Amino acid sequence: MKKIMTLYFVLIIIGTSILFNGCGKSIKTDATKTESTKTEAAKTEGPKTEFEAGKEKIKLEKMSVLSNKADMLIPKSFSIMSEEMAKTKYPSERRPTIIYTNENGSINIALNHTQNQAKNSEISAYMNTLKKSFENMYPSAQWYNSSVEKINGKDVGVLEVLTPAVDTEVYNLIWFTDLDGRLLLSTFNCTKEQMNDWKPIAKVIMNSQQFK
Repeated sequence: MKKIMTLYFVLIIIGTSILFNGCGKSIKTDATKTESTKTEAAKTEGPKTEFEAGKEKIKLEKMSVLSNKADMLIPKSFSIMSEEMAKTKYPSERRPTIIYTNENGSINIALNHTQNQAKNSEISAYMNTLKKSFENMYPSAQWYNSSVEKINGKDVGVLEVLTPAVDTEVYNLIWFTDLDGRLLLSTFNCTKEQMNDWKPIAKVIMNSQQFK
């Protein structure tokens, strides 16, 4: 219980940074599947990697992340957020380990390999704790999903929620699991206006995450 409460405190800080600062007004940067596949045919074909978001064509490409400990699909047009921009959008010193962002910084994919100890068998307990914290902080939030899913052989906690922000609402897809005995927290966020175009892309990105 003590470990879960410590995790609760740390994730509150991390989650708040992501929800308040991950989206909102665009900032120019200097750096330039809802479920596992259900049929054998789909497994052979692999996930969809090309999408249209408004007038923009989005192509996902496989990238190695977290010091080559994991692979996942990232939009080819995204780049690693500059340190200066990360400090502005994620002011907490517990900012994510790495952040991928679009050209104007309005859509972000953040990975945070925290120092919190975690086992895969504990993901369900962590998911319940984190969901309660968001419900307390954002009683008006609109929830789409809160569950533990099996993704590429691992239990993964998934929270999908629309939260209020200063000048808009923010769509958040948050998923977390264990990596090397520590909690890995991954998030995708964008504004409500971008949500319909980007929600299916976000879920493909989440389902593509695999560990080596």
